[in-house]
Amino acid sequence: MENLKENMEKSKSLYNILQENRSDDDLKIKDLLKKHYTEFTNSEDMVKLFSNHENYEVYKTDLFTYPIVCIFKTEILIEIYGDQFNIGYLNYFENEERTKILYPVIILSDEVLNTRNRTLINYVLAHELGHYRKNHVSSIYFNDNKRNILKEVEADLYACSLLGIEGAINGLRELAIYLIDKFPKSDVDEVLKRLTFISRKYNVSGALDGFELIEKEDKE
Repeated sequence: MENLKENMEKSKSLYNILQENRSDDDLKIKDLLKKHYTEFTNSEDMVKLFSNHENYEVYKTDLFTYPIVCIFKTEILIEIYGDQFNIGYLNYFENEERTKILYPVIILSDEVLNTRNRTLINYVLAHELGHYRKNHVSSIYFNDNKRNILKEVEADLYACSLLGIEGAINGLRELAIYLIDKFPKSDVDEVLKRLTFISRKYNVSGALDGFELIEKEDKE
């Protein structure tokens, strides 16, 4: 319990420090991130990511101020995550019981940012924020490296509340287009299923226009 309390204090401290340093001094923020993401964790991936300031840039969004958003060089992300890397991640640390989100950070690739597609970028950010706000800890969300589509939908619903229904649906459409173009072997069907769910929930027509039909519904 003492270690958990200490870690939570460090997390709270990082939050407060970042709020106090929402300025143009990205070097100061990177120094803070390096300290917290390398000294306070045994995660080799996080140490590799944040030990070198040249790996990434700090990204400031108008959507939210916390968690911090970092845009990493795509080659760095592929080097560390391999084929598992896609577009964006919510990374965080957990207590031993795997129930507390500590030190959250949203990581995106520079490839996504370089699209200059504001609809796509804002959707991905809002979706990843949804994972954080809905407390999708990895003991629940990452189960033997299998994605949980219910958690993905929950994050999409949060994106709807942040971006508006039209903004989230358009973001999902742009995500599907981006994956088809850049990652043809990725699970685009999952994105289209989520798009179908959101559009039906909010009675939005035409959301799937231009896409091939996905799996047919089970017969009644």
